[in-house]
Amino acid sequence: MHLWGGVDLVVSGVNLGLDVGNAMWHSGTLAAAKQGVLLGVRAEAGQRPCRDKGYGAACYRFPRMTDPLVVLASIAPLLADVARHLAPEQLRERPAADHFAFVEHAWHLADLEEEGFGLRITRLLRETMPELPDFHGARLAVERRYLEQSAGAAVVRFAAARAANLTILGGVSGGDWGRSGIQEGVGRVSLADLPRFMAEHDAAHAGELVALLRRIAPDHPTMAALERLAEGARRSTAA
Repeated sequence: MHLWGGVDLVVSGVNLGLDVGNAMWHSGTLAAAKQGVLLGVRAEAGQRPCRDKGYGAACYRFPRMTDPLVVLASIAPLLADVARHLAPEQLRERPAADHFAFVEHAWHLADLEEEGFGLRITRLLRETMPELPDFHGARLAVERRYLEQSAGAAVVRFAAARAANLTILGGVSGGDWGRSGIQEGVGRVSLADLPRFMAEHDAAHAGELVALLRRIAPDHPTMAALERLAEGARRSTAA
């Protein structure tokens, strides 16, 4: 992608065997997809279970397939695509009085990524059983006047914060995944819980953005991709 322009999709794999658990951090299949997303291109990593024990470790079977970093990397370019295809007035249009407009979604995601997930990741790695405050998203949306802010600035800030968090998570060693703290309103959480929480939150907002676009821009070209993200993130975190 550094040599060619106009790349629309990076497809990596199909890999024989499932890159799950600790294997996802050193998987070349997932790394290729992650690199595409970090360069602003949509990406997919394909894997299939192997039932032939002759392939050794590659054929260990797991109850489900999950590639959290690819899932977590996918929302930032979609958010940029949504903004790119909305008129200025649509960026601030709410589907209902008590629902977010696009610009409010974008700033909520950006601030939560930095002050919620980013702070939790950092403190869990550095401190012993830290007390992690809740992130009061609805209150901050009013206090910080998200509706009046720049949607483009929010999209850029979220992408940078998510990339920074994925870089940190990608470097976590096996033992550190068990580092825990107490999150306000949740209870005990470990570092290993955070990618799942992040993916579930992404899925929720992808679903809300789909509902928003159906009201204000029903022919939006990013609709189907958001629907896949909402469903895919839910599947990747299902027990």
